[in-house]
Amino acid sequence: MSRFDRNLSAIAATGLALLLALSGTALLTPASASATEYDLVSVGSNPVRVAVDPGSGKVFVTNRDDGTVSVFNGGELHPTVQTFSVGSQPFGVAIDPTNHQVFVTSYDTGTIRSFDGNDLASLPRVIKVGKGASGVAVDPTTHFVYVANELDGTVSEFDPAEPGVPTPHTVPVSNAPVDIAVDPSTHTVFTADQGDGTVSFFSGSLAAKPDISTVAVGKSPVHVAIEPSSHTVYVSDNGDDTVASFVYTDKKPSVTLTRTGKHPAGVAVDPLTLTVYATNVSDNTVSQFGGPTAARLITVGTNPVSVAIDGAARLVFVVNSVDGTISRFDTLSAPRITSSAVLPAVVRGTELNFTVRATGTPAAVFFLRQSSGVALPDGIRIDQSTGLISGTITAGPGDYAFDVVASNGVEPSASQRVSLTVKAAPISPTATATPSATATPSATAGTGSSSTGRGAKSALASTGIPAGNALIVAVSLLAMGALTRLGLASRRRTATRT
Repeated sequence: MSRFDRNLSAIAATGLALLLALSGTALLTPASASATEYDLVSVGSNPVRVAVDPGSGKVFVTNRDDGTVSVFNGGELHPTVQTFSVGSQPFGVAIDPTNHQVFVTSYDTGTIRSFDGNDLASLPRVIKVGKGASGVAVDPTTHFVYVANELDGTVSEFDPAEPGVPTPHTVPVSNAPVDIAVDPSTHTVFTADQGDGTVSFFSGSLAAKPDISTVAVGKSPVHVAIEPSSHTVYVSDNGDDTVASFVYTDKKPSVTLTRTGKHPAGVAVDPLTLTVYATNVSDNTVSQFGGPTAARLITVGTNPVSVAIDGAARLVFVVNSVDGTISRFDTLSAPRITSSAVLPAVVRGTELNFTVRATGTPAAVFFLRQSSGVALPDGIRIDQSTGLISGTITAGPGDYAFDVVASNGVEPSASQRVSLTVKAAPISPTATATPSATATPSATAGTGSSSTGRGAKSALASTGIPAGNALIVAVSLLAMGALTRLGLASRRRTATRT
């Protein structure tokens, strides 16, 4: 049993979850994915690796405990599974997409078998490689084959077109290489070195002594995948709960760590969307990140240990070792709006800014739609690519409802009824002139009526007092004049009686 398998057995038995706080890493959290997003295909006992022939659509799965390989058409709704024997402890599997040759390693015998994927009855060739033969990769351009030998720290490389039984060339790498991959654009070979936490890489030209470079990636790297267009290497680290990535063509590669689920194992990259998928053994999920959509965790079967992608059919295949099944789901997913259905209240005449968020592959485009025939609030608009709802709102005060729609070509489109409250703009106070001092009316004899009648009104008008208020003041002055005359008359009568 390999060191990686012993680790997986310990994880399954104890359910340990070592969550390490890694500075600067992106944390993936569970999203909308559920068991309804995939279907299951039953294969053999303790499946460990999977590979897809992009030309035929056939899926090949190695079943370690019963020494078989299961084959089925990945695009069929209810596929028929064929199973045939390949010898003791089959482990890695790889396919040459040009000639459909399939290569399967045997861990305990240190051999690799090759056979025609289109003729499963054909006799296989058995080629001796290194100890603990585990991962295998094929360069689709040169057709060279590379095998990671965990127990002797080497890579076996050979040309399968060599007449008879090929004699592999051995390349010493690092400690416990458990998986291997090749960049077909540069013919560079990569190994995940579980024993010392590195990735080794070298030219796969079958040179006698190739120069070997290493990059430290974490505690326990177990799988490696390549994105050829950017020359990016992705490595799942079972000990750190991360996927490490770096551009190997950089003079000094800088490693980026992305936090995944518990104990990631298999890793693969979608060649179309550049989305990364990593299987998480201890929480039965697949971490999806990168590419055009938000990161998420997808629930799959029990103990998912490896993953492969059919780029032509847009399908992902995940090996569930305990269940003896393959989880199969589409890389294209319908959109789902995840942002709030309540927009922030806005004052009439001010700017609204709110971004609609949605999941889905490929990325969705957005638009607004009337709700129940009610017109959209005046001034509102949405950016179709970013989902930004903005604009100076000129609609009258009130509560508005309308629909936000997200669509990416995968049915069904997502629709969310959203609400917006528009508040009235505050009323500015009206400026009022300050009245000036009012002169006391003169009581000159013979002019009393003019000082308390029309004369008083004229005097008040000259002070700037508003007309309505001037009338009230004028009446008050008349009443005061009348009271004054009554008081004078009363004093005269009193004086006469005396």
